[in-house]
Amino acid sequence: METKRYIGSDLRRLFARIERELGPDAVVVRTRTLLREGGDPLIEVIAAPGEGEGFGLQVEQAVAESLLQRVMRIEPQLTLGELEDLLARESGGEGTEAALEEGATRSDLEESGTSAAAAPEQQRAFEPVFVFRSTQGDPAWQEELARVGFSPAALAVVAELAPESPSARGAIVATLRRLLPRFPSEEEQAALAVIGAPGSGRTTALVRMAIDCLDAGRPAVLVAADHERAAATELLRAYGEALGIEVIEDDCDWRALARAVRRAAAGTCFFVDAPSDAWFERRPPLPTYAYLAVPRTFQTGALEALVAPYVDEEIAGAILTFADVDTDLTPALSFVIGRRLGLAFLSCGRDIASGITEADPAALASGVLPEKTGELSNGRLSATA
Repeated sequence: METKRYIGSDLRRLFARIERELGPDAVVVRTRTLLREGGDPLIEVIAAPGEGEGFGLQVEQAVAESLLQRVMRIEPQLTLGELEDLLARESGGEGTEAALEEGATRSDLEESGTSAAAAPEQQRAFEPVFVFRSTQGDPAWQEELARVGFSPAALAVVAELAPESPSARGAIVATLRRLLPRFPSEEEQAALAVIGAPGSGRTTALVRMAIDCLDAGRPAVLVAADHERAAATELLRAYGEALGIEVIEDDCDWRALARAVRRAAAGTCFFVDAPSDAWFERRPPLPTYAYLAVPRTFQTGALEALVAPYVDEEIAGAILTFADVDTDLTPALSFVIGRRLGLAFLSCGRDIASGITEADPAALASGVLPEKTGELSNGRLSATA
């Protein structure tokens, strides 16, 4: 089944777009919230074209809306066990009856032409991402993380954010789920950049992010502003021409970018390929989101010497580059966690048109402490993690 991914902050607009693009019989494979520190949550919907007659899309929207409201009403004082019980109930298939209790009335379903009796067959699991809150502790598994190579700074962050986790692997997962990257809101015009050391794969990651932005239904423009690297502008223009993405050229004076911003639609993202050394001194004249390229192939010494100088308090998150090359994620994850950076994406593979994927905490943790069962939540990493 071929699926398509939609991300936005307005669930009703997302479902309207799904119905417009995939038809009213579309099937929702997965819906989940992506919580962001300092911003409204984003909503991710994985959908596929439906077959034959159906009314699943209306039911899915009613169920997803009610569960989203339920997640947003969670009290931060709940214990870890209470949150786990809630998650089990919400994803365990209590069906539309549970959704009706939480806010979707029978009249809502009847007005959409849907019978409540059909809802359990149409419902899919809703996967909220919780931000757990707990007290400081001294877990026994700190020694295990230190043994595999976690730095003292990374150990301190894990101990602070996930002290009640039952295992070292679970602590990594819980920590990554609390260190959230920042993204532009749906209607916000913003400049995005990937900064980092030479050879860290930042331009490739930038183009892949632009493609992901377009796939999510938002306008994207590439900005060629790195005139210090040989043929950097020509390379970006070649990518833009091959992928059908508009490319404008600027010289870090941002006059061309300012003109493009004035004529661009709301929510347009401008992906700026600029010299990393100049980024902190000459930033674009609009909200900026800089992501740090952390090569998976760099070991601890190289990360400290080549990547650490680019860490800035305004960094919106990190991107693991060359994510399919090396099987050991310990140096990269230790570096990212130790500096409290949220992981935004993984950049991997040879195909630039499809080499970006979400940073799934469970799959990333398996790159430090392999899961003995062999079960991973991200099939893309199962061969390399």
